[in-house]
Amino acid sequence: MAKKDPEQRSPGTREKILDAAERLIALHGVEGFQVKDAAAAVGIRPASVYAHFEGRDAIAREVDARLYAGIVEQVLPIGDGDPEELLLRMVENMVRYYAACPAHLRLSLRDLAQSSYPLDDPEPPSAVYWGQIVDAFSSLVQRGVESGQFRPLRPDRLQAQLVGAVMASLCWLGWDEDGTCVSGVPVDEIVREAQDLLLRLLRNREG
Repeated sequence: MAKKDPEQRSPGTREKILDAAERLIALHGVEGFQVKDAAAAVGIRPASVYAHFEGRDAIAREVDARLYAGIVEQVLPIGDGDPEELLLRMVENMVRYYAACPAHLRLSLRDLAQSSYPLDDPEPPSAVYWGQIVDAFSSLVQRGVESGQFRPLRPDRLQAQLVGAVMASLCWLGWDEDGTCVSGVPVDEIVREAQDLLLRLLRNREG
């Protein structure tokens, strides 16, 4: 009986591959990520990667899911209290997470650019995780609308405007050589601008 290659199933190899893939996606984007590069970063042969994943797309999907789980952990739970204050906190947490995790920003931009997301994929990797944020955001907006604190508006359109503005601000000038987002302005300033945009969209005309 042939012996198993120890590098194929050694403890932690799968997570090391995902860690390497996340770094490579941050550096080169999703389309620039290659299985052979992840294997080299981990110190195994490319063939050994396939003991853990079917291929490049499977690795990217799992990195995608792992990163979305991370943003849920950072953004939620937000607790109870004033809807406006909680929404402002959500926006700040999201800006800071994306700024600290450029691989997720690249993956999110890829998801938004693909017409197949989410309609043609019954279980996109981000659906469950992002759905939790969407539900919390929509619930807070609806609470504010019902109380008269916010003007009537659609939470999905509000969220699209905010997320688009945040992503564009963070990577306006692209990415640095180490994969860092280059925005041209400090993250604290992007937080303030995103929060100001949120308030302008939420508040009643008279407020």
